[in-house]
Amino acid sequence: MPRSRKNRTVVFRLTQAEYDRVRLACDAAGARTLSEYTRSELLDGCETDSQGSTNLKRFHAIDEKLEELKGMVKRISERVAPDAQ
Repeated sequence: MPRSRKNRTVVFRLTQAEYDRVRLACDAAGARTLSEYTRSELLDGCETDSQGSTNLKRFHAIDEKLEELKGMVKRISERVAPDAQ
């Protein structure tokens, strides 16, 4: 798949603390460059679903984890007090 030519620039300033946080996240993600990492993260944050909601994937992941936790709590409660249902 051919790569699109990147011919637009976005510039924004960070505090040193913000820069350090982004740099650490970049290193943890294993990105080649800070520019590559920030571009990727920014574009991921802009993705929308058919209703225009942002970060929908993150909300779904959180919802799935909550459902897992509810199931675990229910199973634990049943073991602790099996007759209290």
